[in-house]
Amino acid sequence: RPRSSGDLAPATLGDVGHLGTVLTGSGHSAPLRRSTPGLSHAQTGRINPLSRVLGWEDVYGFDMTCIRNMAIKEPLVDMVDPKQVVTNACLIKEVDIYTVRTEDLSFSSTFRLQVQRSEYVHALVTYFNIDFTKCHKKTGFSTAPDAPYTHWKQTVFYLEDYLTVKLGEEICGTITVNPNPKNNRDLDFTVELNFRGQLCEASLSHDYKMR
Repeated sequence: RPRSSGDLAPATLGDVGHLGTVLTGSGHSAPLRRSTPGLSHAQTGRINPLSRVLGWEDVYGFDMTCIRNMAIKEPLVDMVDPKQVVTNACLIKEVDIYTVRTEDLSFSSTFRLQVQRSEYVHALVTYFNIDFTKCHKKTGFSTAPDAPYTHWKQTVFYLEDYLTVKLGEEICGTITVNPNPKNNRDLDFTVELNFRGQLCEASLSHDYKMR
């Protein structure tokens, strides 16, 4: 079964025609502040986008910043509040389940995200949409933050540092996905990101491992 939005070929859905994985940006409207650290802390059932980034310097009096670096490298599968999404979405991969080959599941895609409000961006979010094209009546579903809940939720890729963005600016980059050579159920990601805004400039490259 597909474990998250990183899984591109759900074998249990035999009538799937197309599967698209989508990328968007996630932020938080409040100024930066200390947040309770943890791997999957939630607010009203949805993730706090700062929970993996802030607060590790003082965990009940202990400096645990070494854990922060480990936590950021593993994408988080959880629910994302659609109000925290601050860009449009960009299709990064489309798969036809009837014709897909194993080698097609290793890929690199460019993306360009348009900022829809002035904000702090702390993470990138992926999700997938599925179309059942061989049914008598075409149907499907989405795992987007603003779609009805599914157990696949969304996948969050935290950035090591936040971006300060303004309405109308663009976040550009490349995402590379490969099965882990030691365990092909694990996924290795590399996200390269370039941003040139009025208040912030950044050129980043992050490696992530989904287990």
